[in-house]
Amino acid sequence: MEGWFFGNMRRVRPDGTESDNIIFFSPPADTKLVNPTVIEGRWLIPEDDNAVVVNTMFLNNEDDVKLGDTITLKIQGEEEEWHVVGIMVGGNIMSTIFTNYKYISQKLHRVNESEWIFTQTTDHSPEFRKAVQARIEEHFGNLGVRTSMGVTVDEDIQSAKNIFALLVALMLVMATLIAVVGGLGLMGTMSINVLERTREVGVMRAIGAGNRAVLKIVMIEGVLIGVLSWFIAMLVALPVSKLVSDMIGQLFMSAALDYTFSYLGATIWLVMVIVLAMVSSLLPAWSAVRLTVREVLSYE
Repeated sequence: MEGWFFGNMRRVRPDGTESDNIIFFSPPADTKLVNPTVIEGRWLIPEDDNAVVVNTMFLNNEDDVKLGDTITLKIQGEEEEWHVVGIMVGGNIMSTIFTNYKYISQKLHRVNESEWIFTQTTDHSPEFRKAVQARIEEHFGNLGVRTSMGVTVDEDIQSAKNIFALLVALMLVMATLIAVVGGLGLMGTMSINVLERTREVGVMRAIGAGNRAVLKIVMIEGVLIGVLSWFIAMLVALPVSKLVSDMIGQLFMSAALDYTFSYLGATIWLVMVIVLAMVSSLLPAWSAVRLTVREVLSYE
């Protein structure tokens, strides 16, 4: 269990203006609950006093600050100089600063107090975490300490998923519309192919080809066109999806996200393409099957 400080501060710029509110977190120096991705400099150590680690969103808003700079921060009306010892990715989608709990608690004259209490459980199931949360709140209630809110890591993860759910839903709708348009285009292409090969179908009929053989030829051709389009789409998707991932990361955290290509998603899409190609080829294939030798001979 760890006690953290949490609050807002402002940066006082060299020209005297102040920034918008900056969130600060103050974990213990030996915290086990933070595993930051530090891209420049280092993380906080117990010996640090007025040292801060800033996130990339802070640098995006305060673009004159760099690693090693001394910045002026205003906390509860008091200004003090702080040294930027590290730059990290994430932490929040807002400008965020991390400081040592011991120093900030002394600075605010609130030693042995905390705003947040973090608890790490041995059982990582959502049910167990929720039960521990309820017991902690009950314990503080019995002591006469009112808690404003309690959140489990599972609820935090779900909140993060909900943020991206809208983007995913929008992309799925776009992909579905593109797939439908592609299916209609394939149906038109296959219909034209059948029309242009009417004489070929007649020759096949004349040498004994049955309905199944004609149907199979048209269907296989449609599926091959679909698979070829999937292969081309994958070649385009690899760089484009990386670009979109970087753009979303820059938008929310001012840093690129860790990119992972979904091979499962590509496989599912391949199956969907094959099914869509078969459905799109069904009507043209049925038209080819219905052609009789007499109709073929009269075709010009």
